[in-house]
Amino acid sequence: MSLSPKEMPEFSILSQEETFAAELEILHTMGVDYISFGKIFAKGEIYSFFSNPKWAKFYRENRLFLQDPCLHSLYKTVNILASWRHFSEDSPVMQKRREICQIYDGLSLYDRRDPHSSIIMGIGSSDPQAITSILDSPKALSTLFYLKKEVSRKLSSPRFCAKAIHFYAHRPFSHH
Repeated sequence: MSLSPKEMPEFSILSQEETFAAELEILHTMGVDYISFGKIFAKGEIYSFFSNPKWAKFYRENRLFLQDPCLHSLYKTVNILASWRHFSEDSPVMQKRREICQIYDGLSLYDRRDPHSSIIMGIGSSDPQAITSILDSPKALSTLFYLKKEVSRKLSSPRFCAKAIHFYAHRPFSHH
């Protein structure tokens, strides 16, 4: 299934919510310096969060959700984890994300909570070894899947969706 402008008419960028601060901080300790997540509804709405405001603006203005291989693979696979290395070489979207966000590698995690919506979470790192270290560590993978579960739970709450703000990019996620 491919996505078309008609299928995805509503794209919102969420402000950074205090409720995600703990997840962001844990990911930071794992070497992650870029995060994105979104809730994709079967009716076509997408609520997204990007830790890089420049990327958020570029992504929305250029309607990259129509050609983002991470988002499209959500509809084409039963996998719950995908390495960005798989997409990076052939995808202008992934190459531009790498350039704007200054990240070397990343992962996407998927969660199909119900037939009406799906959750996608992306993490990236400027450290060439960070993603490999996460994948090689059972403890780090367990933590990552726990965080995906928490993000999915929070994105699925009616209270959260009611707070969605159209095209509001927040402060950048940065190292302390």
